[in-house]
Amino acid sequence: MKKPKIVFVCNTTGSRLWRVNPIARYLLNTKKWDVRIMESKAYLHEAIDWADIAVLQMVFDKRIFERAKKNNTKIVFELDDLIHWVPDDHYAKDDMGLNRTFWVFWAIRNADAVTLTNDYLKKKYDKIRIGKDKCHIFPNYVDPEVWAFPPVKNASDKVRIGYCGGLSHVDDLKMIIRPFKKILKGDKVKLINVAAGGTTFDDPIKGAYYPVDVFKDLPQHKKEFIEGVNMNAWPGLLNSLALDIGLAPLLNNKFTQAKTPIKWMEYSINKISTVCSQFMYGKIVEDGVTGFLANSEEEWQEKTERLIKDKKLRQKMGETAYQEVLANHDVNKHLHEWYDLYSSLL
Repeated sequence: MKKPKIVFVCNTTGSRLWRVNPIARYLLNTKKWDVRIMESKAYLHEAIDWADIAVLQMVFDKRIFERAKKNNTKIVFELDDLIHWVPDDHYAKDDMGLNRTFWVFWAIRNADAVTLTNDYLKKKYDKIRIGKDKCHIFPNYVDPEVWAFPPVKNASDKVRIGYCGGLSHVDDLKMIIRPFKKILKGDKVKLINVAAGGTTFDDPIKGAYYPVDVFKDLPQHKKEFIEGVNMNAWPGLLNSLALDIGLAPLLNNKFTQAKTPIKWMEYSINKISTVCSQFMYGKIVEDGVTGFLANSEEEWQEKTERLIKDKKLRQKMGETAYQEVLANHDVNKHLHEWYDLYSSLL
């Protein structure tokens, strides 16, 4: 029997670690599918001609759709974000507009299937699929093969508190700046900030790349900035940071409602105790057990300080969260759902 052929055409974000790589590996391991992966900026027409199915990860290039239709290639449009709108202070705001919205909606309307991550996105984009099959919700899950490194223990004399997030989350950090001015007065505390900006650079190139000094008002000797890395290196870098506490602040707006609680999963698979925003993480985090939930500046300060002072609580919470991720958020228990959808299109 001829193997079905599938090509994943990816954008340049780290989403493929969650939305493409696990299912691509699963299909390859079945030995029943031929699989290719390529970036949207380098895709070849020949790949669309070759494939029976093309999975477009937030790629809405009209030429791909035209080529696919010509060759009877089925298209799955994959998204894990609100990709036609961002807040005014978002770094990608200038890329948004009516033209982008039109082509995003056009792609969602013309795809043979749409996969996305949550109810909020489904309600938004189901409206575009009138008369067609509705969008399919496939939540984000952790891929232990990628994320589950042996935890690195903190060997320093400081409690290492980490914030990890890209430049799109700069505004989310405002809710924790004032609490951390107080928290960092302690002698045994250090803030580790990855990729969001947050220090003053002598190097003008770094200063241009990370233009917003989010943590500028925090003591320089109490914070450490680490540049972002290639998506494939990110799980290893996070593991190597030896964090005791992870932070996941998130403002409640229509952009962040389209997000998923992966930051808690990333910390938890590394046995890192977490303080996170109630509105997003309250769906999967049991307050005080698998993490702490915070709504106000007072709660951010109080719950972070509880973890700073109580090493046993940190360790127990990190271990409990780790077990919760493996039990209920392991992608290997759900990959058959993608498999079944793709197979139905053949």
